[in-house]
Amino acid sequence: MGWESFIPMVILVSASGALFPGPIFVSTVLQGLRQGIKAGLMIATGHMIVELTLVLIIGAGISTIFFYESLTLVVTIIGSLALMFFGALQLISAVKRKNSDAVASSISIAKNSLFVGLLFTSLNPTFITWWFTIGFKLVLDAFILASWIGIFVMFFSHIWMDYAWLAFVSYSAGKGGEKILKRWIKPISIILSALLIILGVNMLLQIL
Repeated sequence: MGWESFIPMVILVSASGALFPGPIFVSTVLQGLRQGIKAGLMIATGHMIVELTLVLIIGAGISTIFFYESLTLVVTIIGSLALMFFGALQLISAVKRKNSDAVASSISIAKNSLFVGLLFTSLNPTFITWWFTIGFKLVLDAFILASWIGIFVMFFSHIWMDYAWLAFVSYSAGKGGEKILKRWIKPISIILSALLIILGVNMLLQIL
């Protein structure tokens, strides 16, 4: 796999996670109603701090796995199955969810958006699971391509999606665009979830 196929794959996988409604999305809408685009940028920064730490931890262990072909194969299989599993769960959830539910929440959150990003990221078990399955595979592929330089290229190819999406969400919420978010989040989630399943199947077929 070369950069010309790896980076688009990272962007696709990242989009499937970033755009799917979850705690970060909901908190960004709520904070955006009060703070506008600033809320999204600060939440994305808090999210990035946790995410970068996790990527560095995974990267530190990749060098050991890299020298064992059997372990590399296991990571590839687990990553492919995880893509299909997460994609299926998100697809089912998106189909069942009403558009209005995508941005509805009664939770009370802090005023500090950076803290919100840190809190909702670090306490989200799905996020941790994602990085130790799908994300682990991405880090491994990046390491194979260009060692630590590859890992940092992968990370920046991933993290800009979070900044762009959360900034857009908070800006839209601040400008009264909540209805637009409600209308489009469901079809976008369905499409991205289906693409995630297809990508997982394709990755699995390449090693069989």
